[in-house]
Parts: sequence; structure tokens; C-alpha cells
Amino acid sequence: MQSLEEQLYGLRSHEAALRQQVQEQLEQEQGGRQDLARLDATIDNQRETVERLAGEAGAVRERRAKNDAQRAEIEQKVAAAAAAIETGRKRLEVLRADFARARDDRNRLRADDAKLRDERAGLETDLAVLRAGIAS
Repeated sequence: MQSLEEQLYGLRSHEAALRQQVQEQLEQEQGGRQDLARLDATIDNQRETVERLAGEAGAVRERRAKNDAQRAEIEQKVAAAAAAIETGRKRLEVLRADFARARDDRNRLRADDAKLRDERAGLETDLAVLRAGIAS
């Protein structure tokens, strides 16, 4: 009977050890499930982050394309303005040359007018002398 009791005691000890192992395995599995749940949540968060970043990258590409188009338009306007400035500069040079010629012509005409006045004064003097000679 004692051997039966010893066997019963051994079986109970073995049962307790097995229960302990089963409990530990259940806890490990529970921990593993929790780890898997955390990993799934992390993967979902990373997927959401990747999708958000992909959306932001698309928006950045659109803004960059828009900015490139605006830059090209501005560069065209700058080139047109530079061409207009160059045309205006050349026109200004022509006008300055025309003005210098007109000033030279005016000065020449004034000099001619002064010569003609002197000549007229001399002729008037000659005419007065002639009239005085005829009148005497």
C-alpha cells in the first residue's frame, strides 16, 4: 500500500509539474499572442505611415511640378522684359543721337541767323548810306 501511496504521490507530483509546464506554456503562448498583436499593430501603424508619407510625397511632387511650371513662366517673363529693356535702350540711344543732331542743327541755324542779322545790319547800313547820298 505504501508503494501505491508513493506511486500516487509521485503521480500527483508529476501531475503538478505537468500542470506547471502547461501553465507556463499557456503563459508563453499568451505572451506570444500579445507579441503578435503588438507586431500586427506596429505593422498597421507602419503601413499607415507609409501610405501617409506616400500621399505627402505625391503632394510634394505636385507642388514641385507646379513650382517648376511657375518658374518657367517667370523665366519667360524675365526674358521678355530683358528683351524689352534692350529694345528700349537701343531706342534711347537712337533718340539721344537724334537729339544731338537736332541740337547741332539748332546751333547751326542760330549761327546762320546771327550771320544773316549781321549781313542785314550791314545792308541796312549800306542802304542808309545810299539813301543819304541820294538825298543830298
